[in-house]
Amino acid sequence: IQGGTAFALSEESGLDEKELFITNAIACRPYPTPRPQVGAIVACQQRLFAALGASRRAVVVTLGATAFRAITGQRGFRMKDVRGRVVHSRWGRVLPTLHPARILRVRSERPLLVSDLKQARELAKKLE
Repeated sequence: IQGGTAFALSEESGLDEKELFITNAIACRPYPTPRPQVGAIVACQQRLFAALGASRRAVVVTLGATAFRAITGQRGFRMKDVRGRVVHSRWGRVLPTLHPARILRVRSERPLLVSDLKQARELAKKLE
């Protein structure tokens, strides 16, 4: 997914790009599988955790299941059941939502992602 989609969504939801810290759960795309496997997530966790520790944001928004799993360690969940619900982790408040690539395939879910990003913005404002 190109970063342009994520930035367009952040703008649509009222997030200021300067306030965002964006990173990936994994540093490389593990081909040929379309979805990163647990080994790829584990291999990149130290880099991810160092980045999270250095950025210290009020709210961590995870875009998609891979990011949510990498941050929280949770497995066996369905994104439709966890998206938009704040979860507490060692990194603070985590708000899982859909990956931007999903809304390119299922355009009707775009409002859900925008709503979740607005929720994250409001939560961050309350915590400041």
